Amino acid sequence: MIASRIIQAMGAGILVQLVQIIILKLYPIESRGAAMGITSILIAIGLVGIILYVKDGGLKEKITCLT
Repeated sequence: MIASRIIQAMGAGILVQLVQIIILKLYPIESRGAAMGITSILIAIGLVGIILYVKDGGLKEKITCLT
């Protein structure tokens, strides 16, 4: 289980770098900063969502509208 999580983390790290490279290739110099900032914000929101879901056994059990 731990080995598979390590492989998953390595893959995620590679994908984040590939997204940054694609942004560098697609956007002109003037708008690269904004594009990279938006991408970083979206990645951070995704990470916070994962942390909130995993913390305390997950939020799914605490939210009643999902059941």
